[in-house]
Amino acid sequence: EFQILGRRAKKGVSVHSIAINVCVNVFDIVYLNGKDLMDKPLKERRDILHSTFHEVSQRFLFARFKNIENEEDILPFFEEAINHRTEGLMCKTLIYDAEYIPDKRTDTWYKLKKDYLNGLADTVDLVPVGAWMGEGKRAGVYGAFLLACRDEDSGDFETVTKVGTGFSDEALQKLYEHLKTLECKEKKNVKHGDNLPDVWFEPKDVWEIKGADLSLSLQYKAGTKLVNTEGRGVCLRFPRYIRSRDDKEVNDITTNKQIYDLYKDQPSVRETKDGQMKIINNDNEEESQESEEKE
Repeated sequence: EFQILGRRAKKGVSVHSIAINVCVNVFDIVYLNGKDLMDKPLKERRDILHSTFHEVSQRFLFARFKNIENEEDILPFFEEAINHRTEGLMCKTLIYDAEYIPDKRTDTWYKLKKDYLNGLADTVDLVPVGAWMGEGKRAGVYGAFLLACRDEDSGDFETVTKVGTGFSDEALQKLYEHLKTLECKEKKNVKHGDNLPDVWFEPKDVWEIKGADLSLSLQYKAGTKLVNTEGRGVCLRFPRYIRSRDDKEVNDITTNKQIYDLYKDQPSVRETKDGQMKIINNDNEEESQESEEKE
């Protein structure tokens, strides 16, 4: 707590008179015993840190971390960080381009802040078309779901995201019991990428979903014809299940055109005269939109 820390004496204090103790949470090491470690990748620096020092309860601790390979795995850890009243997460590359560069802004570190949870102003209504079986405490039920929007011209379904957060254990059990009855063979009218679910569903249910933002991805096919970028569709990032919409029919779900409009109306996205999408970074420099879902 910053208010408590602010009351801590800063000058002329002996160790024995300290009334407010501070715990140091260490996340990196760049110099050890006269040796510069900055050119080593983060994974190696972190291994050195953990093998050289030992934690001391309430005095010296290693910052919590989690190695992430898929974007959808970030949100549960992010929410855990927010629930512990932190500002958010620092996301860093671990092995490649992972050296420590002081006093320089790079694209290998990314701050995921609390206000990112607010995400898009609008929710979208999507249909679950597939699922992956859960692991760990989610073993025996579906752990994540493949969601799709509807092509307003053909009536086909186009995948837009994979969601695994927002569900209670009880909700997952009920959804498993219900969706198990809708399992089927792969549907020809579902357009999808290479990351295939363990099971497919008849597209009958409607879910309300909240997301942080929208980007382009080779793994999802929403609005591919509208995007005008070969092979890519629009992807809803950091999705969260809000509720089932029993009041809506499948024909009422969000269309690919609506998904595309939400994407291109984002402040960071611009469309050029030739129909290509441009994304504007924080320094107001235009660069080609090449964001992809990491699998």
